[in-house]
Amino acid sequence: MQSDISATSCVYSFSTTSELTSSQEQVDSSIVADLATSECCDMETMLNVLLNYCRDLPPPPNTASITSTPQLLSTEKYPDGLPGASSEGTARPSAATPQYHGSPDPNSAGNPSGPATQPSENPTDPPTQPDLLQPCLQGALEHCKNAELQGFLDEFKKGKDKARYVPLANALNCGLSLSSTMQVPEIRGPSELKPLFVVSDPDWFHWRSGVQRNPELALLSLSAVRQLYDKPHGDWNSLSKTDLDLPEEAKFEWPDALAPVEVKWNESPIQSERPKEYSTCLVPISHLSVDDERKDSTGDTSSNTTPASTTTSSSIPSSRRVQSPLSMGSSDNLAPESIPSSHSGRSLAKVSGQATNSKLWLWWYDPQGAIQTTGIDFIQNLPHLLVLLFALQRLTLVDWGFNPELDPSIALRHLPTKTDGKQKKSSKKNPSTPRIEPMSAEVDVNKELKIRYDVPMLDLLHDPFCLSGRSTKSFEVTDASDVKASDAKASPKRYVAKLYWPYMSRFKEEDLIKAARGVADDLGNHLPLVIGSRDIDPMGTFRIRQELGLKPTTSSSRALRMIIFERLIPITDLQGDKFLIASLCSVAQRSERCFGVLNDWDLSFWAGHGEFEADLTATIPYVAINLLYAWQEDSKSDRKYYFELESFFWCMILTFLAVKDRKLQPTPAVAGWLTGDISQSVKDRSDYLRRPRRFHVYEAWTAYRDMGFEISEWIHDRTLDLERKKGLDDDLVLLRCFLEMVSRKVADLEMPTSPKVEGLYCNSRSWFDVSN
Repeated sequence: MQSDISATSCVYSFSTTSELTSSQEQVDSSIVADLATSECCDMETMLNVLLNYCRDLPPPPNTASITSTPQLLSTEKYPDGLPGASSEGTARPSAATPQYHGSPDPNSAGNPSGPATQPSENPTDPPTQPDLLQPCLQGALEHCKNAELQGFLDEFKKGKDKARYVPLANALNCGLSLSSTMQVPEIRGPSELKPLFVVSDPDWFHWRSGVQRNPELALLSLSAVRQLYDKPHGDWNSLSKTDLDLPEEAKFEWPDALAPVEVKWNESPIQSERPKEYSTCLVPISHLSVDDERKDSTGDTSSNTTPASTTTSSSIPSSRRVQSPLSMGSSDNLAPESIPSSHSGRSLAKVSGQATNSKLWLWWYDPQGAIQTTGIDFIQNLPHLLVLLFALQRLTLVDWGFNPELDPSIALRHLPTKTDGKQKKSSKKNPSTPRIEPMSAEVDVNKELKIRYDVPMLDLLHDPFCLSGRSTKSFEVTDASDVKASDAKASPKRYVAKLYWPYMSRFKEEDLIKAARGVADDLGNHLPLVIGSRDIDPMGTFRIRQELGLKPTTSSSRALRMIIFERLIPITDLQGDKFLIASLCSVAQRSERCFGVLNDWDLSFWAGHGEFEADLTATIPYVAINLLYAWQEDSKSDRKYYFELESFFWCMILTFLAVKDRKLQPTPAVAGWLTGDISQSVKDRSDYLRRPRRFHVYEAWTAYRDMGFEISEWIHDRTLDLERKKGLDDDLVLLRCFLEMVSRKVADLEMPTSPKVEGLYCNSRSWFDVSN
């Protein structure tokens, strides 16, 4: 059984435009590679952390400088028959109160904000967590010999294949029912989510185009069960003991699932026997490995964004998410099936569990990587299973990683609400549309800026698949604070919001852009306009590792940030020579004039502001081949300027071979480039460099075929030089050679005159400054 407790996001949406990792096969290999470098902790330590999330504490004082606009929808109590009293006020605020940390004017020239705005090297330690596990285990002991529970477990052990699904779901629901009656000092009662397990097989969970999973069981909220199974008045007791059939017109969506459950085994019957007397003692089972052997930790890291790239599948992330896909496994090795929700409506941090027969492991996934616990035999150590269910039952929407501020529509799925006519069922509803109809969300970015967008989202501008890394999500927003927006005849200003997980110690993007404006007078038109910024979760992935005693550092931990930019036009909207000219300057353009704008600063380095981050992630199809070789040996290998130049080359070549009608439509010959597998990427792109003339460009780019061949041969020679340990020319010479090859093609066009590069000379054209 696998419990995926994930810290994720809650504007559940996926981009059909992020084609680099759009298929299940492309994702699985990178996820397995990320799991290989998991950190390890003790099972009981993880359980104690989860229990501390359930403490009945008064809300913290409101010290935020920004008001959270969207609030949880009003709720009412249902006579659902769930044993045990429901706790009040379960929508507990996250541990980190959102505050605005952006520069007052990030677009003006001058020095960046001072040290006070930078992340602290030593964040304040949270108070020591009390030991809540032992009182909970003592409380669970009296329920372990419950006849109904033991009967379900016996039926589960003796069953075969799918015949085990129903008794397993019944056993887990029985455990939830028993644990709901447990009262432990300092811990609140069951949350209003009132979760229960259902048999979801053979139905599929859908969300993003091309991504679906078929978990055997799922943990859903009571409200989600009522909606999905058309049981609006069903109580918890009756629904938890019924083998429900999903109506033909209904379908599961990933945001519906608190925890997908994978069920596999290799014993029939299962050999584990319950002890004569249960105790709170635990004999831990060793950690899982990527291979069939068990060991505490393993090999190299890789991902579809390298060397450790993000997320999984939701859209707007929250700092902590308990999204548990419980999984009954048939083997002791790690497999993509172990984390089905990583492709779901979840995203950034999750704990999941994996089990072989009756053995259970828990995982925590977030943008920093995976954390694995030791395992337990949940039949022999039944008190620990009951404590896990006890904790899951008390987690709130915020604890599960949903962010009601960023996505207020999530409450319509999971919280009991009064019918207000906004979400009435329609028998004519298109089955391809989300069950929850779109609604508007408004979020305060700072005191002056409020943004508006529709949720749930299914189509982001940028939303790559991955398990760890920056997990950048980009989506369109409008300015809700614009006074003209209230005028029905006026169109509100349109911006682009970016949510991402940079390192905590990394400088703020808006500060770097502000400083760059003061470097040269002609840079302004090539820098993005920052509208506002906000730290959503400054503590981010540091918190869970600190709570688990893993001694995290700010240089490796990640924080969730939001930044709002002007809306630019992708350079793929340009055709022909205009594309080349814009590409030479950057990656996007402004609509009023064709200024290339450098719109992605994730890989930037700012001298004197933090350590050089040699292990910054990058998308594998665009990474220089020799850098991929180096990363396989050392993820912190030094990045040469040439590597960035070669990355630009791969962006350009992939455009010629894969962009048609402004969309990424790779030809069969290059489809294999779009992979998270480092070895496969090196093999396929090296084959291109050896024989570039075998590859056919799309018709729109045929005029640049010969230029592409010439640059490809040049890159091939540089690649061989690096493999043979030969030195390369200095950076200006490399750039000059590259630009001369390009400029020969665009000789009849007016080349850009800025930004100037001091010391650069181009034979065919003086469109770069020659200062020496």
